[in-house]
Amino acid sequence: MAIDVVEISPITSRHSQILVFLACILKIAADQRDAGVVLAAPFIMKVSEDLILMPDMQFVSRDNIDRLHDDCIEGAPDIAIDIVAAGSDPTDRESNLADYDEAGVREYWLIDPEYKVASFYQRGTSKNLAPARVGESGIYRSKVLPDLWIKVGWLWDENPPKALVIVREWRLS
Repeated sequence: MAIDVVEISPITSRHSQILVFLACILKIAADQRDAGVVLAAPFIMKVSEDLILMPDMQFVSRDNIDRLHDDCIEGAPDIAIDIVAAGSDPTDRESNLADYDEAGVREYWLIDPEYKVASFYQRGTSKNLAPARVGESGIYRSKVLPDLWIKVGWLWDENPPKALVIVREWRLS
């Protein structure tokens, strides 16, 4: 069995800031309904002996918590989020989407800080990940976590809103 090892480059400060921002709001949305757990890289998802993925962030619902182990999740998380590293190969985006689709992820977010592009995919009736709609006001709504929505512009703001402001906008407080 041959496993491809992918070298990981250090991330930029902007990448890290987006990661922390998303982790914060994802955790708040998950905690609101005790819906599951949020995990960050380098935590891995083991799809098979030949396919091991490491998204920047993962959400595993209570329904799938039995697949969670100390060192990995066996199979797919409910949500996987990748933040594109500066200077990465654009073809990686297509292969990553195909890998997450094959793995069975219900929702996949691909965030590219360099080009300020956020792509969202949800598993639809076709059983495959398909592009998800971002509303006219620039809001993406998660199907997996009903309380979670994000204004895509927040990702590019130098000073994104504080978590408590978002909680008020979500009307969770």
